[in-house]
Amino acid sequence: MNYTVNMNICIIDDEEAICTALADFVKRLDKNNSIYTLFDSTKAIDLIKDKNIDLILTDIRMPRTTGLDILNEVKSQNLPTKVVLMSGQSDIVDSINAIEIGALDFLTKPIDIKRIAEIIQSIQKKN
Repeated sequence: MNYTVNMNICIIDDEEAICTALADFVKRLDKNNSIYTLFDSTKAIDLIKDKNIDLILTDIRMPRTTGLDILNEVKSQNLPTKVVLMSGQSDIVDSINAIEIGALDFLTKPIDIKRIAEIIQSIQKKN
């Protein structure tokens, strides 16, 4: 389903295959969305500010800068960016921490692409 709201979506994962596959899926959802992929999480905050990112889909466990670090930075700067954290491990503590800090959702890998579509469509409807 295509809504008229174009979004800037950033996908961050140190596993390039996951990042690229997710970016391809998100681009097929709505070709008008701008998709940015980062394999190096240390560049995330600069990109988020520079491109006015609407949604971040990020792995929680990455070298140097974690998904929680990115979420904390988004929240501390009062950015309107929505953050969805993803993890290969179903860690209840991480998911609770993420939601308490302000994550929109916490997804375990393999990622349910239907859930990603629902999240994007929900944000588009609200905008």
